[in-house]
Amino acid sequence: MDLKESIETTSNNGFSIGDEPNQSQNDQDSNSIQEKLSSTGFSSGNIPTEAIQVQNDADSILSNQNESFLEGENEETYNNTNHLSQPKKAGVNDFNTKPLTVEMIAQGISLLARTGNGNSHAYTRLELHNLNITSIDVLETFCHLRYLNLSNNSIQNIDVLAPLEYLLSVDLSNNHLHNIPNVLDRRKYLQQANFSKNRITSMNVSNWHLLTWLNLNGKNRLKELCLHAFPSLVHLECRSNLLANNQIEKLGELENLIHLQLLHLRDNKLEVLDNLCEELKELSYLNLRNNLISSLNEIDKLNVLPNLKSLVLLQNPLENIPNYRLEVIMRLPRLEKLDKEGISEEEREEAIQLKLQLAVSKEKEDEAKGDDKDDSSDTYKKGNEDEEADE
Repeated sequence: MDLKESIETTSNNGFSIGDEPNQSQNDQDSNSIQEKLSSTGFSSGNIPTEAIQVQNDADSILSNQNESFLEGENEETYNNTNHLSQPKKAGVNDFNTKPLTVEMIAQGISLLARTGNGNSHAYTRLELHNLNITSIDVLETFCHLRYLNLSNNSIQNIDVLAPLEYLLSVDLSNNHLHNIPNVLDRRKYLQQANFSKNRITSMNVSNWHLLTWLNLNGKNRLKELCLHAFPSLVHLECRSNLLANNQIEKLGELENLIHLQLLHLRDNKLEVLDNLCEELKELSYLNLRNNLISSLNEIDKLNVLPNLKSLVLLQNPLENIPNYRLEVIMRLPRLEKLDKEGISEEEREEAIQLKLQLAVSKEKEDEAKGDDKDDSSDTYKKGNEDEEADE
């Protein structure tokens, strides 16, 4: 039986192979299953309960993440390459149909593993790109999938993913999604989600409590985002949305994201930075490129972030302020990188000198204001004395 036939005969069982096998069947198939598992990096030995198995898979994903990516140095990396190891992808010329079919799935399915209950095996990864897929109704029965990558298609609705409770990683970037439905709420194991380059206006989820990586960049039209739904978030990208000044408070509850390390808000309409708070103790990278920040007073607010090491402010109005770079370094002495360039010791020394110069200038201004006030007071007093003499 080839893979296509296997899928067709077992899809109603969530693409599992040999559910509730008997002992003779186990003996007959153990060698072939062991070979398949070995080829995909899995063992067919003792696998713990479903929660432990799925969590171990999740831990493996996180441990293999590129540290420079978490630091936010390569903004386009994730959009151009998949962060998970990839099986051979099906090409555009392999299919010429819009609904996702079993035949298409047979070309993109991989990673054979034990199911959570340990009684059967199932393929757990599906990856199909650039096929102009518009509907994925057939996936409703593939409940054992853990890694789903359907990027660069034309999918509009993902309600059918509700039964896929074991999902660890989802990539639906560059599709035609308008919202993330509430039927996907309370994903027990979901840790990474890429919904960039869609048309999303709302996310109707309230509890993805293990989610650590969320990408909502580009083309989406989010005006608000309830961050309390993602208490474990480490990496958040919201580039090119509509988070305007009068709506920034709707990005609120940042104080709950105590694990957040990277915050990417490039290409929005932010003018103020009021919602950044000292509870963000892990935040080390902040990208505010191409917003509407015009005052250095907003930069002073970033002093509440104790671990901020890298800041991007390019293409903001404040970039036109004289000595802009030195001003920022002076105000945020813990920074190590500004606008993706390392801060040198010479610049730090220049920033210190600038601070001294500004302090001296301020003293002189205060003295001048004091003298003016004394002169005004003397003039007023002399005027009163002249009036009394005339009387």
